[in-house]
Amino acid sequence: FSPPPPPAPPSPPAEALARANVTGVAPTGAPILRGNETLVTVSGSGFAPALRFPGSFLCEFILASDAPAVQTAVPVSVSNDAVVCGAPYAAQITTATFALIAPSDHAIPRLEVLEAFRLYDLTTVAVDAISPAWAPTGKSDLAESTVAGTGFVDLGAVTCRFGDLGDAGARVVSETELRCAPPLVQASAAPEGSTVAMSVSLDGVNFVPAADSGADGEVSFVYVNAVVSSVSPGGTPAGPAAALPLTVAGSGFVDLPPGAVCALVPASANLTAEVAAAAAAVVNATVNGTSAAVCNAPTELAAGAYRLYLSLDGGGHYAPSGSDGPPLVIVYNSSAISVSALLPPAGPVTGSTEVTVVGTGFSDLGEGQLCCVLVRAPGTPA
Repeated sequence: FSPPPPPAPPSPPAEALARANVTGVAPTGAPILRGNETLVTVSGSGFAPALRFPGSFLCEFILASDAPAVQTAVPVSVSNDAVVCGAPYAAQITTATFALIAPSDHAIPRLEVLEAFRLYDLTTVAVDAISPAWAPTGKSDLAESTVAGTGFVDLGAVTCRFGDLGDAGARVVSETELRCAPPLVQASAAPEGSTVAMSVSLDGVNFVPAADSGADGEVSFVYVNAVVSSVSPGGTPAGPAAALPLTVAGSGFVDLPPGAVCALVPASANLTAEVAAAAAAVVNATVNGTSAAVCNAPTELAAGAYRLYLSLDGGGHYAPSGSDGPPLVIVYNSSAISVSALLPPAGPVTGSTEVTVVGTGFSDLGEGQLCCVLVRAPGTPA
Protein backbone atom coordinates (compact mmCIF):
# COMPACT_ATOMS: atom_id res chain seq x y z
CA PHE A 1 0.00 0.00 0.00
CA SER A 2 1.43 3.36 -1.01
CA PRO A 3 0.13 6.72 0.29
CA PRO A 4 -1.58 9.08 -2.15
CA PRO A 5 0.64 11.75 -3.69
CA PRO A 6 0.56 15.18 -1.97
CA PRO A 7 -1.77 17.73 -3.49
CA ALA A 8 -0.29 19.98 -6.13
CA PRO A 9 0.34 23.60 -5.02
CA PRO A 10 -2.39 25.99 -6.10
CA SER A 11 -1.86 27.80 -9.35
CA PRO A 12 -1.90 31.56 -9.45
CA PRO A 13 -5.42 32.80 -10.02
CA ALA A 14 -6.35 33.79 -13.54
CA GLU A 15 -7.73 37.06 -12.16
CA ALA A 16 -4.44 38.21 -10.60
CA LEU A 17 -4.74 41.61 -12.31
CA ALA A 18 -8.35 41.47 -13.42
CA ARG A 19 -9.54 43.26 -10.27
CA ALA A 20 -6.62 45.70 -10.10
CA ASN A 21 -7.37 49.40 -10.35
CA VAL A 22 -4.48 51.87 -10.47
CA THR A 23 -5.13 55.38 -9.10
CA GLY A 24 -1.63 56.80 -8.74
CA VAL A 25 2.13 56.31 -9.00
CA ALA A 26 4.86 57.98 -6.94
CA PRO A 27 7.52 58.84 -7.70
CA THR A 28 7.22 58.95 -11.47
CA GLY A 29 10.97 58.94 -11.98
CA ALA A 30 14.32 57.94 -10.50
CA PRO A 31 18.01 58.78 -11.00
CA ILE A 32 20.14 56.94 -13.51
CA LEU A 33 23.01 54.74 -12.29
CA ARG A 34 21.17 53.98 -9.04
CA GLY A 35 19.25 50.80 -9.84
CA ASN A 36 16.40 49.96 -7.49
CA GLU A 37 17.40 52.37 -4.69
CA THR A 38 14.18 54.24 -5.45
CA LEU A 39 10.99 52.41 -4.51
CA VAL A 40 7.99 53.17 -6.70
CA THR A 41 4.54 52.83 -5.13
CA VAL A 42 1.56 51.97 -7.33
CA SER A 43 -1.58 53.00 -5.44
CA GLY A 44 -5.03 51.59 -6.13
CA SER A 45 -7.14 48.60 -5.20
CA GLY A 46 -7.76 44.99 -6.11
CA PHE A 47 -4.23 43.65 -5.65
CA ALA A 48 -5.35 41.17 -2.96
CA PRO A 49 -5.13 37.98 -5.11
CA ALA A 50 -1.36 38.38 -5.26
CA LEU A 51 -1.16 38.15 -1.46
CA ARG A 52 -2.03 34.45 -1.63
CA PHE A 53 0.20 33.74 -4.60
CA PRO A 54 3.53 35.59 -4.37
CA GLY A 55 5.07 36.15 -7.77
CA SER A 56 1.74 35.95 -9.59
CA PHE A 57 2.70 39.17 -11.35
CA LEU A 58 5.88 41.16 -11.93
CA CYS A 59 6.98 44.79 -12.28
CA GLU A 60 8.10 45.55 -15.83
CA PHE A 61 10.03 48.54 -17.18
CA ILE A 62 10.70 48.84 -20.92
CA LEU A 63 13.41 51.47 -21.44
CA ALA A 64 13.25 53.66 -24.53
CA SER A 65 17.02 53.83 -24.98
CA ASP A 66 19.25 51.70 -22.77
CA ALA A 67 20.21 48.11 -22.15
CA PRO A 68 18.78 45.87 -21.01
CA ALA A 69 15.69 47.37 -22.59
CA VAL A 70 13.22 45.16 -20.69
CA GLN A 71 13.67 44.82 -16.92
CA THR A 72 11.32 42.74 -14.76
CA ALA A 73 11.34 41.97 -11.07
CA VAL A 74 9.11 40.62 -8.33
CA PRO A 75 7.41 43.46 -6.41
CA VAL A 76 9.15 44.51 -3.20
CA SER A 77 5.82 44.35 -1.40
CA VAL A 78 2.12 43.93 -2.17
CA SER A 79 -1.04 44.86 -0.28
CA ASN A 80 -4.61 45.12 -1.43
CA ASP A 81 -4.21 48.84 -2.16
CA ALA A 82 -0.52 49.19 -3.12
CA VAL A 83 2.27 47.50 -5.05
CA VAL A 84 5.86 48.61 -4.43
CA CYS A 85 8.43 48.08 -7.20
CA GLY A 86 12.12 48.85 -7.41
CA ALA A 87 13.04 51.42 -10.07
CA PRO A 88 15.01 50.15 -13.10
CA TYR A 89 18.72 50.66 -13.73
CA ALA A 90 19.70 53.00 -16.56
CA ALA A 91 23.10 54.25 -17.66
CA GLN A 92 21.76 57.30 -19.49
CA ILE A 93 18.85 59.72 -19.37
CA THR A 94 15.77 58.05 -20.84
CA THR A 95 12.15 57.13 -20.19
CA ALA A 96 10.50 53.77 -19.61
CA THR A 97 7.06 52.25 -19.95
CA PHE A 98 6.01 50.89 -16.55
CA ALA A 99 3.57 48.00 -16.26
CA LEU A 100 2.52 45.10 -14.07
CA ILE A 101 2.62 41.80 -15.96
CA ALA A 102 1.07 38.39 -15.26
CA PRO A 103 1.56 35.07 -17.06
CA SER A 104 0.22 35.09 -20.60
CA ASP A 105 -2.66 32.74 -19.79
CA HIS A 106 -4.15 35.18 -17.26
CA ALA A 107 -7.29 37.13 -18.03
CA ILE A 108 -5.31 40.38 -18.03
CA PRO A 109 -1.65 39.57 -18.70
CA ARG A 110 -0.47 43.20 -18.70
CA LEU A 111 -1.64 46.30 -16.86
CA GLU A 112 0.09 49.50 -17.98
CA VAL A 113 0.80 51.77 -15.05
CA LEU A 114 2.75 54.68 -16.53
CA GLU A 115 3.55 55.52 -20.12
CA ALA A 116 6.73 57.48 -19.38
CA PHE A 117 8.68 56.75 -16.20
CA ARG A 118 11.48 59.34 -16.19
CA LEU A 119 15.11 58.38 -15.57
CA TYR A 120 17.10 61.56 -14.90
CA ASP A 121 20.65 62.63 -14.07
CA LEU A 122 20.88 63.54 -10.38
CA THR A 123 23.99 65.64 -11.02
CA THR A 124 21.89 68.21 -12.90
CA VAL A 125 19.89 68.97 -9.72
CA ALA A 126 21.30 71.70 -7.45
CA VAL A 127 20.10 73.88 -4.59
CA ASP A 128 21.40 77.46 -4.67
CA ALA A 129 19.38 79.33 -2.03
CA ILE A 130 16.33 79.26 0.23
CA SER A 131 14.21 82.20 1.39
CA PRO A 132 13.06 82.75 4.06
CA ALA A 133 16.04 80.87 5.43
CA TRP A 134 14.70 80.46 8.95
CA ALA A 135 11.62 79.50 10.91
CA PRO A 136 10.62 79.73 14.57
CA THR A 137 10.58 76.60 16.69
CA GLY A 138 7.32 75.36 18.18
CA LYS A 139 5.16 76.66 15.32
CA SER A 140 3.18 74.57 12.85
CA ASP A 141 1.58 75.66 9.56
CA LEU A 142 4.65 77.70 8.66
CA ALA A 143 4.64 79.74 5.48
CA GLU A 144 6.38 78.20 2.51
CA SER A 145 10.03 78.88 1.81
CA THR A 146 11.16 79.32 -1.79
CA VAL A 147 14.06 77.13 -2.92
CA ALA A 148 16.07 78.34 -5.90
CA GLY A 149 18.19 75.97 -7.94
CA THR A 150 18.26 73.97 -11.16
CA GLY A 151 16.93 70.70 -12.52
CA PHE A 152 13.65 70.67 -10.61
CA VAL A 153 10.87 68.51 -12.06
CA ASP A 154 7.69 67.17 -10.47
CA LEU A 155 7.96 63.41 -10.04
CA GLY A 156 5.20 63.21 -7.44
CA ALA A 157 7.55 62.84 -4.47
CA VAL A 158 9.65 66.03 -4.41
CA THR A 159 10.95 66.51 -0.87
CA CYS A 160 12.86 69.17 1.09
CA ARG A 161 15.10 67.85 3.85
CA PHE A 162 15.96 70.09 6.79
CA GLY A 163 19.03 68.28 8.11
CA ASP A 164 18.11 65.76 10.77
CA LEU A 165 15.10 67.80 11.93
CA GLY A 166 12.62 66.56 9.34
CA ASP A 167 11.39 66.34 5.75
CA ALA A 168 8.62 68.24 4.00
CA GLY A 169 6.79 67.67 0.74
CA ALA A 170 7.51 70.26 -1.93
CA ARG A 171 5.76 71.62 -5.00
CA VAL A 172 7.62 72.47 -8.17
CA VAL A 173 6.95 75.96 -9.55
CA SER A 174 9.47 75.80 -12.38
CA GLU A 175 12.74 74.11 -13.32
CA THR A 176 14.54 76.65 -11.12
CA GLU A 177 12.08 77.10 -8.23
CA LEU A 178 10.21 74.95 -5.76
CA ARG A 179 8.42 75.71 -2.50
CA CYS A 180 8.10 73.79 0.74
CA ALA A 181 6.81 74.60 4.22
CA PRO A 182 9.40 73.84 6.92
CA PRO A 183 8.30 71.05 9.28
CA LEU A 184 7.36 71.71 12.89
CA VAL A 185 10.37 71.55 15.24
CA GLN A 186 9.66 71.77 18.95
CA ALA A 187 11.71 74.21 21.02
CA SER A 188 12.91 71.26 23.12
CA ALA A 189 14.60 69.80 20.01
CA ALA A 190 16.53 73.03 19.41
CA PRO A 191 16.59 74.98 22.70
CA GLU A 192 19.33 77.30 21.45
CA GLY A 193 18.17 77.25 17.85
CA SER A 194 19.66 75.00 15.18
CA THR A 195 21.35 75.50 11.81
CA VAL A 196 20.87 72.58 9.41
CA ALA A 197 21.85 71.78 5.84
CA MET A 198 19.11 72.11 3.24
CA SER A 199 18.80 69.43 0.55
CA VAL A 200 16.26 68.37 -2.05
CA SER A 201 15.11 65.08 -3.56
CA LEU A 202 12.97 64.66 -6.66
CA ASP A 203 12.02 61.07 -5.83
CA GLY A 204 11.92 61.25 -2.02
CA VAL A 205 14.94 58.94 -1.72
CA ASN A 206 18.00 60.35 -3.48
CA PHE A 207 18.85 63.76 -2.04
CA VAL A 208 21.18 66.29 -3.60
CA PRO A 209 24.19 66.13 -1.27
CA ALA A 210 24.38 69.23 0.88
CA ALA A 211 28.10 69.62 0.18
CA ASP A 212 27.35 69.96 -3.54
CA SER A 213 24.52 72.46 -3.11
CA GLY A 214 25.17 76.03 -4.21
CA ALA A 215 28.32 77.82 -5.24
CA ASP A 216 29.55 78.44 -1.70
CA GLY A 217 28.95 75.00 -0.23
CA GLU A 218 25.91 73.87 1.67
CA VAL A 219 22.74 75.93 1.83
CA SER A 220 21.71 76.42 5.45
CA PHE A 221 18.34 76.76 7.13
CA VAL A 222 18.05 78.10 10.66
CA TYR A 223 15.47 77.15 13.26
CA VAL A 224 15.32 80.04 15.71
CA ASN A 225 14.03 79.84 19.25
CA ALA A 226 13.67 83.64 19.53
CA VAL A 227 11.33 85.24 22.05
CA VAL A 228 10.77 88.98 22.62
CA SER A 229 10.33 89.92 26.28
CA SER A 230 10.50 93.73 26.59
CA VAL A 231 11.45 97.04 25.03
CA SER A 232 13.36 99.97 26.51
CA PRO A 233 12.53 102.76 26.70
CA GLY A 234 8.85 101.98 26.67
CA GLY A 235 8.18 105.14 24.71
CA THR A 236 9.65 107.87 22.56
CA PRO A 237 8.85 111.46 21.66
CA ALA A 238 7.11 111.91 18.31
CA GLY A 239 8.83 113.61 15.42
CA PRO A 240 11.98 113.19 13.32
CA ALA A 241 14.12 115.33 15.62
CA ALA A 242 13.02 113.80 18.91
CA ALA A 243 12.33 110.09 18.29
CA LEU A 244 14.61 107.65 20.10
CA PRO A 245 16.01 104.21 19.20
CA LEU A 246 14.28 101.32 20.97
CA THR A 247 16.18 98.38 22.48
CA VAL A 248 14.36 95.04 22.32
CA ALA A 249 15.31 92.44 24.94
CA GLY A 250 14.69 88.72 24.61
CA SER A 251 16.47 85.48 23.84
CA GLY A 252 17.58 83.39 20.89
CA PHE A 253 18.24 86.34 18.55
CA VAL A 254 20.40 85.69 15.48
CA ASP A 255 21.44 87.91 12.60
CA LEU A 256 19.70 86.72 9.43
CA PRO A 257 19.67 88.18 5.92
CA PRO A 258 18.52 90.65 4.74
CA GLY A 259 18.58 92.07 8.28
CA ALA A 260 16.31 92.61 11.27
CA VAL A 261 13.34 95.00 11.29
CA CYS A 262 10.92 96.26 13.93
CA ALA A 263 7.24 96.75 13.09
CA LEU A 264 5.07 99.03 15.20
CA VAL A 265 1.35 98.24 15.03
CA PRO A 266 -1.33 100.47 16.61
CA ALA A 267 -2.29 98.90 19.94
CA SER A 268 -5.96 99.33 19.05
CA ALA A 269 -5.62 97.20 15.91
CA ASN A 270 -7.25 93.77 15.90
CA LEU A 271 -4.32 91.95 14.36
CA THR A 272 -5.88 89.38 12.05
CA ALA A 273 -3.77 90.34 9.02
CA GLU A 274 -0.03 90.10 8.47
CA VAL A 275 2.04 92.24 10.82
CA ALA A 276 3.58 94.23 7.96
CA ALA A 277 0.16 95.05 6.53
CA ALA A 278 -1.10 96.38 9.87
CA ALA A 279 2.10 98.23 10.83
CA ALA A 280 2.13 102.02 11.07
CA ALA A 281 5.91 101.91 10.68
CA VAL A 282 8.62 99.36 9.90
CA VAL A 283 12.18 100.38 10.78
CA ASN A 284 15.54 98.65 10.42
CA ALA A 285 17.15 97.05 13.45
CA THR A 286 20.56 95.78 14.51
CA VAL A 287 20.99 92.49 16.38
CA ASN A 288 23.42 92.86 19.28
CA GLY A 289 24.06 89.32 20.47
CA THR A 290 21.47 86.70 21.30
CA SER A 291 19.48 88.82 23.77
CA ALA A 292 19.22 92.34 22.34
CA ALA A 293 18.29 94.18 19.15
CA VAL A 294 18.17 97.93 18.62
CA CYS A 295 15.38 99.37 16.45
CA ASN A 296 16.08 102.59 14.59
CA ALA A 297 14.11 105.60 15.84
CA PRO A 298 10.52 105.45 14.47
CA THR A 299 10.56 109.03 13.21
CA GLU A 300 7.28 108.96 11.26
CA LEU A 301 4.92 107.80 14.00
CA ALA A 302 2.13 109.98 15.32
CA ALA A 303 1.42 110.12 19.04
CA GLY A 304 -0.31 107.00 20.33
CA ALA A 305 0.18 103.48 21.70
CA TYR A 306 1.84 100.80 19.56
CA ARG A 307 2.81 97.12 19.87
CA LEU A 308 6.35 96.25 18.78
CA TYR A 309 7.14 93.15 16.70
CA LEU A 310 10.67 91.99 15.83
CA SER A 311 11.58 90.13 12.66
CA LEU A 312 15.11 88.81 12.30
CA ASP A 313 14.88 88.29 8.53
CA GLY A 314 13.50 91.51 7.13
CA GLY A 315 9.83 90.72 7.73
CA GLY A 316 9.67 87.10 6.59
CA HIS A 317 8.73 85.89 10.08
CA TYR A 318 8.07 87.79 13.31
CA ALA A 319 9.40 86.37 16.57
CA PRO A 320 6.84 85.44 19.23
CA SER A 321 6.55 87.43 22.45
CA GLY A 322 6.17 86.41 26.07
CA SER A 323 2.90 85.75 27.86
CA ASP A 324 2.08 89.47 28.02
CA GLY A 325 2.14 89.78 24.25
CA PRO A 326 4.19 92.18 22.12
CA PRO A 327 5.66 94.98 24.27
CA LEU A 328 3.89 98.33 24.32
CA VAL A 329 5.55 101.50 23.00
CA ILE A 330 4.07 104.93 23.82
CA VAL A 331 4.78 107.67 21.31
CA TYR A 332 4.08 111.06 22.88
CA ASN A 333 4.20 114.75 22.06
CA SER A 334 6.78 116.50 24.24
CA SER A 335 4.68 119.65 24.11
CA ALA A 336 1.87 117.82 25.94
CA ILE A 337 4.07 117.38 29.05
CA SER A 338 3.83 120.20 31.59
CA VAL A 339 4.71 120.72 35.25
CA SER A 340 2.32 122.87 37.29
CA ALA A 341 3.53 122.43 40.86
CA LEU A 342 6.10 120.89 43.21
CA LEU A 343 4.97 119.62 46.59
CA PRO A 344 6.58 120.72 48.85
CA PRO A 345 7.98 123.69 46.97
CA ALA A 346 11.18 123.73 49.03
CA GLY A 347 13.42 121.57 51.23
CA PRO A 348 16.63 121.64 53.26
CA VAL A 349 19.99 121.76 51.51
CA THR A 350 20.86 118.46 53.12
CA GLY A 351 18.52 116.74 50.60
CA SER A 352 16.43 113.58 51.06
CA THR A 353 13.14 115.44 50.76
CA GLU A 354 10.62 113.58 48.62
CA VAL A 355 9.06 115.91 46.08
CA THR A 356 5.76 115.27 44.28
CA VAL A 357 5.61 116.66 40.77
CA VAL A 358 2.15 117.74 39.63
CA GLY A 359 1.37 118.19 35.94
CA THR A 360 -0.01 116.60 32.76
CA GLY A 361 1.13 114.16 30.05
CA PHE A 362 3.06 111.85 32.37
CA SER A 363 3.50 108.14 31.45
CA ASP A 364 5.43 105.17 32.81
CA LEU A 365 7.90 104.17 30.11
CA GLY A 366 9.69 101.45 32.07
CA GLU A 367 12.10 100.98 34.92
CA GLY A 368 14.88 103.55 35.09
CA GLN A 369 13.38 105.84 32.45
CA LEU A 370 11.67 108.46 34.62
CA CYS A 371 13.92 110.98 36.36
CA CYS A 372 13.77 114.44 37.88
CA VAL A 373 16.35 117.01 36.83
CA LEU A 374 16.93 119.93 39.20
CA VAL A 375 18.63 122.97 37.74
CA ARG A 376 19.79 125.89 39.89
CA ALA A 377 17.59 128.90 39.16
CA PRO A 378 19.37 132.01 37.91
CA GLY A 379 20.36 134.33 40.78
CA THR A 380 20.11 131.60 43.39
CA PRO A 381 23.10 131.75 45.79
CA ALA A 382 25.32 128.70 45.83
